[in-house]
Amino acid sequence: IRLLGPTRAIRSVAGSVVLYVFSGALLAIMFPWASYTYVPGLFSWFAVHPGVAATFAATASIFLFAEVLFAGRPPGGYALRWLSIAALAAVVIASHERAAVFALVIGMLAVWGRKHWRPFVTVAVLCGTLIAIAVGTRAVGSQYGVQRASSDSGNPVAVYLLRGQTGEEFLGLTGRADLWAYVGSLVRAQPLLGYGFVASRSILLERFPWAGNAHNALFEALLNLGVVGTVLLGWVAARVTMSGLTKPVSSIPAEAVTEGAILGTFAFLIVGNLSAEGFAGTPSYVVFLFFIVSMAHGQLGFGRNSSTTLRGGSGGPGGSLDGLG
Repeated sequence: IRLLGPTRAIRSVAGSVVLYVFSGALLAIMFPWASYTYVPGLFSWFAVHPGVAATFAATASIFLFAEVLFAGRPPGGYALRWLSIAALAAVVIASHERAAVFALVIGMLAVWGRKHWRPFVTVAVLCGTLIAIAVGTRAVGSQYGVQRASSDSGNPVAVYLLRGQTGEEFLGLTGRADLWAYVGSLVRAQPLLGYGFVASRSILLERFPWAGNAHNALFEALLNLGVVGTVLLGWVAARVTMSGLTKPVSSIPAEAVTEGAILGTFAFLIVGNLSAEGFAGTPSYVVFLFFIVSMAHGQLGFGRNSSTTLRGGSGGPGGSLDGLG
């Protein structure tokens, strides 16, 4: 971030992730050996878990969406970027990762709201959307009970959401409810500093062979880092998100793109990591992304009036985030 500046740093991440997702997805579609079927019906490539593939594709689409909204009309028009966004969203849907799909909707709305709505309207829309998703998914699960939604049930939404599970299994969050209850008991036993970074893997596998982590960023942080570490991580997430919602849009297009991408990324991470360890877990793309967008946000605020930052980070008023145009 110090070498490239916040905008060029985010641009380099965006460009590499977009290229990676398209390369991996195309290989998996064209060649059977490149496809990774972790669970039947879930799309991925090589040895990438479908949830990770969905996260890559969703954040890539958010990067491009921020550019479409804030960078101005590119020389070749918007068609290529909209097609790319649609293709990336299709990868997220094909991965069949429900949390990633919901988080992508929230991330896109956050970017759109930063461009077109007042902060309180954006917050209201995001909260209303989350409530609607929660109510809708619970209604689907309650409707099926101990039954499974078959492909010929006539309700493709239910088939997609239940993913071969019964309604009760779906409402039980695929075993996460029991897992979180157990994690809660461990946290109460050692709340202040937790059990150590990435300790969840050795602790939880003894009780839940399928759970190498807490499958929730908040519980993962509390278990590994305790209240102290959770507060520190939570402060970063809250500050970046609130600043992204309330801070005026920059008059420099390249900075405006970066700010939109940061807000959309954080909105995605917060919602998507309700069912994944995310930025509180094992070092991964999500952890890397969490810290790079946090530091990019800090550099934008610190170097707003710095000519050095503008020369090194903005890429000029006509800067492009992904360089694909």
